[in-house]
Amino acid sequence: MKAPTAFTTVWLGVLLVTAASIHVHPDTNRSRMEANSSTSWTLVFRQTVPYLFSSNQWSLNSGDSSNANYAILDQLENYRGADGKFTFKLNWPGSTYHGAAMLDQIWKQSLNPVGSSQASSRPVAGYEAVSVPYTGMYWGGLEGGSSYALLDGSVASQLFFYTVGLYQERSYGIPCAASTTTDYHLGCSVVELYVGGTPSPTSSPTPSPTPTPVRNCSRFANPCQPIPKQPPLQRAQHSL
Repeated sequence: MKAPTAFTTVWLGVLLVTAASIHVHPDTNRSRMEANSSTSWTLVFRQTVPYLFSSNQWSLNSGDSSNANYAILDQLENYRGADGKFTFKLNWPGSTYHGAAMLDQIWKQSLNPVGSSQASSRPVAGYEAVSVPYTGMYWGGLEGGSSYALLDGSVASQLFFYTVGLYQERSYGIPCAASTTTDYHLGCSVVELYVGGTPSPTSSPTPSPTPTPVRNCSRFANPCQPIPKQPPLQRAQHSL
């Protein structure tokens, strides 16, 4: 009878460990929904193949966020949060991974990837995962891109997964996300990048002073002089 008892004890131990691990790691979909619902998102980039961006093309159709190809990446610095970080969300509309719709990738970083060079270490400066279902292919936030794209998330690597702004045509589409270095998804047709928060207010331009009127001196020999201000007209006083 001791052997079954030992077996039962081990079996219960496995169950207890499994239950504990489920409790420690929250459901990915739930955390993603909470992150989405608590943040105000602004679309700053969209690419739909077969359109290809050009190097340093940070703005495109800036007045039409519904356009299939759109970018206001040149305005990104306006969305830096009070903590000094950007909150980003990558989205791949219409794409599936292992038969299910692709999840949003949400994180923070202090590095503004626009115009930056490729990082020398991983992750990028100030990186903080919020809801990150994909960590393969050297994911570590967004960095300045390689010779293939404006930005990518394969940090400190020659690869360019998590592509934002592909400008070298790939037969499979846009390199998207990866679970591991051997389990990855290449063929996305649309990629969107959102930034959380509201843009910082910009100061109003200082109004130009009203110019002093100048008389037309073309018919006079003396140098042109400003027209003196005239005193306000006053009613003439009459004695009754």
